[in-house]
Amino acid sequence: MVCEEVDERVIADELTRWFIRRLDEMKIRLEDEVLSYDCNTAYDYVFFRLQADAQEYCEKTYGYLPSPGQLTTAFFGAEYERARRDRLAQRSWVAKFSDFIGRKNRPL
Repeated sequence: MVCEEVDERVIADELTRWFIRRLDEMKIRLEDEVLSYDCNTAYDYVFFRLQADAQEYCEKTYGYLPSPGQLTTAFFGAEYERARRDRLAQRSWVAKFSDFIGRKNRPL
């Protein structure tokens, strides 16, 4: 499916969801490894590999070549969403409900 007009926001959201799926499939966690300044950890290698795979996926699916900045933003957006999902899963139902009500009553 190649679209004539590409909405970059839709692609950014799809890339984030794609990274979430791939990271969950691979069972990769940022907090599993010590951070490295020289980019030679297993996590760094997975990051670079997934960047290349995501670029290929986006080009084949949408006919759009995302920038390195868009790929990095989507990757770390996926990491944020995964951490948020895991953090919320550990909360009690009362805390989740009060958070939901608080968001619902928040003015736009």
